[in-house]
Amino acid sequence: MIGACFVVVAAVAVMAVFGSLIAPQNAYAQNLSAVLAGPSGAHWLGTDALGRDVFSRLIVGARTLRGAWRGDLFFSPCLQGI
Repeated sequence: MIGACFVVVAAVAVMAVFGSLIAPQNAYAQNLSAVLAGPSGAHWLGTDALGRDVFSRLIVGARTLRGAWRGDLFFSPCLQGI
């Protein structure tokens, strides 16, 4: 359980650092023909109500989190199981 939590934390950290290289779409570009589309090859996690790629927006959120996080808040859910 704890190992899985650290894997998720590491994945978010990698996305935060290398996000601009990983993101398949522009996180802010709207595509009104793909509103609320489900997961596909073009949009791995689907799109939101404005047609923006959810996976790309998740990466942008991770990059924002990287600039604002504090270690005690970020790792505390992992350490609660100890």
